[in-house]
Amino acid sequence: FIAFFLGYLEQVMKKHSLKEKYYALINSIYIAVPIISLLVFLILNPYLFINLKVAIDQISYAALKYEAGSMRFVLYPYWYLFNIGIGRITSFFIVFGIFLMLFKERWKLVLLISMIIPFFSFLTYFTSGGFYTRNFVSITPFLLILAAYTIWWIWNHKPRILFLVLSLAILGITLWENLSNSLVILNEYIKPWNRKLIETWIIQNIPEGTT
Repeated sequence: FIAFFLGYLEQVMKKHSLKEKYYALINSIYIAVPIISLLVFLILNPYLFINLKVAIDQISYAALKYEAGSMRFVLYPYWYLFNIGIGRITSFFIVFGIFLMLFKERWKLVLLISMIIPFFSFLTYFTSGGFYTRNFVSITPFLLILAAYTIWWIWNHKPRILFLVLSLAILGITLWENLSNSLVILNEYIKPWNRKLIETWIIQNIPEGTT
């Protein structure tokens, strides 16, 4: 909603006359979006009102599990994303993309950052929800836009052939880095699960009838 609001303001400021700004400000499309968002939420979550007490209990449990309001910086999610979730090389291009966009596409950077910073603040400071690294799935594409911008910027340099090859090489390296991490997960899943290993160990090492 922060990014949406900034985009809304940008459209208003682009207008020249005061009359045009006024009509852009009361544009029914922009006014409808938050209302539609609320309606979609209500339609998809009827249980909140049908079983309000159960819903509050579940939300309270989630708040405890995620340590809502802890106001304590959690470093682990950043370590995980840098080393595994996104990868070291891709992370470097994300940081480089931030500095690059700061000078070349400042407004677009503001829109991206307006989503990324609140997300990370919520999961790594206001709560400890970042410990569950799956929660970063929704924000990762926005981070990758920054890395993609770096590759695109290199791609558009001259001589074309040289920088085209360089861009493709960088893209290949970043893809392999993430693919190799994905293969680790697949490799672990095809192995016998821990409970099976423990079950076998118990049968072999603990005599029958042992309490």
